[in-house]
Amino acid sequence: LTNRISTGGASLGDLDGDGDLELVVPMSGQVAAYHHDGRFVSGWPVPTRADAAYPAAVGNIDASAGAEVVIHGTGPFLGSLQAWSANGRVLSGFGMPVEAGAKAPLLLTEVDGRVAVVATSDSDHVRDRRGQRVSKERLSLHLWQLPQAYDPATMPWPTYQHDVSRRGSAD
Repeated sequence: LTNRISTGGASLGDLDGDGDLELVVPMSGQVAAYHHDGRFVSGWPVPTRADAAYPAAVGNIDASAGAEVVIHGTGPFLGSLQAWSANGRVLSGFGMPVEAGAKAPLLLTEVDGRVAVVATSDSDHVRDRRGQRVSKERLSLHLWQLPQAYDPATMPWPTYQHDVSRRGSAD
């Protein structure tokens, strides 16, 4: 896979709507999407701001047709959620900040009938009285509710190993 190290494992999802599953692999400095025959999906690979700690989540998180790809990037101090459309375009307004160090896989789920993104972090960073950034070593849970209605049929790979039972099956 282009001589890069996978930083988060693989996910599956039909990105191009052809009925075949594509393989989504976060790697050092990029995320790649491959057709079942090994060719890159059009628009992929894409650069990332930070490496992914876990596999990407794949699901429809906006009102457009098709699945999107979401990763929880990590970094030495600050990571972020990053998302791309099926054709590799960055989703505008989706650079949601998450403090460094994911401690659990990203999850696309339903809250009150809408898509929600759940992520964790192992450090919260705040400014002290002098304005210096300091780390508070504690586990945090972050939840963002999106305007898109949740439909489980449009969530081919919403978390690590497919589902919260970790079946690892795309059937």
